[in-house]
Amino acid sequence: MDAIRADSIVKEYGDVKALDHASITIEKGELFFLLGSSGCGKTTLLRLLTTALQPQEGTILYCGRDIAECRFEYLSDILFIGHQSAVKLTLTAEENLAWMAESEVSSAASLRALESLGL
Repeated sequence: MDAIRADSIVKEYGDVKALDHASITIEKGELFFLLGSSGCGKTTLLRLLTTALQPQEGTILYCGRDIAECRFEYLSDILFIGHQSAVKLTLTAEENLAWMAESEVSSAASLRALESLGL
């Protein structure tokens, strides 16, 4: 079974189709990188594969399951190294933690976690 499989992914930004029915398969343990010209959809595909964006059409599966159903497990098992951190500068530390958490985390639990790290 494929570790990650994206089928017929469509992502549009207004009138611009960044991805038009793109498909990709990444096997378990496989190192994956993208190479292409500026504006061809590389960053969009990576954002989709890291769940930062959602496609308008198509499916992204992890071990045969929709990544929306197993997001925490999926994100725990992949490593994305980009040129910027995943921290959203427009969000507070607590909001960033809630966005990255497995499920709904109470405000008190978030604050304890942040305090334990000195944040």
